[in-house]
Amino acid sequence: MVNRGELDNERAIVHDLVEELGFEAVCSESRSASELSVEAKFLQDVKDSDILVGIFGIRDSQPSRKECRTAKSYGKPILLFVKEFSRKRKPTLENLKGMRRRRTGVVYDKFRLVTELRSQVHDALIESITINFRKAFTGVN
Repeated sequence: MVNRGELDNERAIVHDLVEELGFEAVCSESRSASELSVEAKFLQDVKDSDILVGIFGIRDSQPSRKECRTAKSYGKPILLFVKEFSRKRKPTLENLKGMRRRRTGVVYDKFRLVTELRSQVHDALIESITINFRKAFTGVN
């Protein structure tokens, strides 16, 4: 799942990367009409996704935080990427910053350029998929 925000170009890059790797990218922009409320739909999308990828700018939203909490409660890997700006970022997701990949399934990285973002997301996805494959088929972390 790719989080929606003010970073249209960055979201498009990640969407394309996920599709290039042969996976389905579920994004806010691609949601179809549903009988569920908007919140219930995006939380259901998180529950149904294998990995949550969040891309954030200056601030995040209450729905973004709910997506992260939902992914965490369902044991989904959470890959968060925060664009560095000259302005200070509001620190609402900073509590996830100290978590490390192998023990928690959470990645928290910062980027400045879309090329950096693409590389970081690629590496984090491959690592997450590899870890989950090992867990599922060998029981080894």
